[in-house]
Parts: sequence; structure tokens; C-alpha cells
Amino acid sequence: MADGSKVVSLKGDPIVAKGTPRPEVIETLEGMLDLAHAGELDGFAAALLFKDDCTSYRISGRLSRGLIGVLEMAKFQMLYDDMKES
Repeated sequence: MADGSKVVSLKGDPIVAKGTPRPEVIETLEGMLDLAHAGELDGFAAALLFKDDCTSYRISGRLSRGLIGVLEMAKFQMLYDDMKES
């Protein structure tokens, strides 16, 4: 492989070694933490993907049917993005 070449996935995304901190994930979580400290967040539900491809979820605080709806919207967006890239 030539010096300076860039390895990418079949979808064109850069291949990042597992366990490498992802700035976009850190920035998003820090932003949510700022909202929580400011009293703006009453509850949340999150799906987690770990470096070993294990998954989990976290639910905390006040929950509502609206939160269920927004989770469905997130699920749709993930499916749409995956199909668009295929």
C-alpha cells in the first residue's frame, strides 16, 4: 500500500480502529450533559454500541409517549441512512 493511502469501508467511510475515541460521539454526549446540568433534560433513552459490537440501552428520568415516538423516528433515520448507503 502506498504511503498516504486511505483505507475506507465499502460504503466509503474511513475505517477507524475499535476502541479509538470518536470525537462526534464525545461532542454529542457532552452537549447532552450540558443540557442535563442546565435542567433542560427530564429524561432520556439511549441505544449503545460498544467497541466489541455488544449493544445495550439506558433509560433514565421522566419518560413519556413522546419519547417513544422520537425513538421510532431515530430508528427510521438509522434504517433510511443504511439503505441509502447500500
